[in-house]
Amino acid sequence: MTNIQTQLEKWQSATEATIYVNKFDPARPGSFVQERVRPGRSLLITPEERNLLNSDRIIEEKNDPFKNGMLRPVKGDALAEAREAERHIEEQARAAAAPNPNHMSDEELGQVFAIKNFKQFEKAVKSISSQGVLQRLLSLAEEYDATVSKVNLIKSLLDDAGVQEGPEVVEVEQNFRVGGADEVDRTGFQPLKL
Repeated sequence: MTNIQTQLEKWQSATEATIYVNKFDPARPGSFVQERVRPGRSLLITPEERNLLNSDRIIEEKNDPFKNGMLRPVKGDALAEAREAERHIEEQARAAAAPNPNHMSDEELGQVFAIKNFKQFEKAVKSISSQGVLQRLLSLAEEYDATVSKVNLIKSLLDDAGVQEGPEVVEVEQNFRVGGADEVDRTGFQPLKL
């Protein structure tokens, strides 16, 4: 197994031409792929890839893009920079992520009852849009000694979010099998018996 690369170099194209750089192929160990570097773009490469797959394969130094100025080094250790950027993105995502109020466990629902300020409790309960979670919250009210006003709020939210008006469903009796011998025109349409 190959050892873990601990250092990445960042190089940037300093020419108006497209350059192709050889890099190890992670999908096929022992082989390499060519990465296209467009003008003004940068790439990350290990020192091993730069030396073994690129510089050592070029006969004349004037044709080596790493030595003739076509590529210029931007930063020696780009791995630390990439890890720091990942940590920063992860921290931002964690700070921005709010738990879904419809996915609370019974313990988390019990913590909702621990909110003393009624306005904050009302805001927390109104953020729940699931009927099932509101029902669970109502069933936990006695266990957590909820006040009457908190229970009434939950009941009013359950009443408000009740079954919405929709089309009336009519029970249809099927007289015979579709396409059967008893069917009049064998089109699949049946007379309905209401």
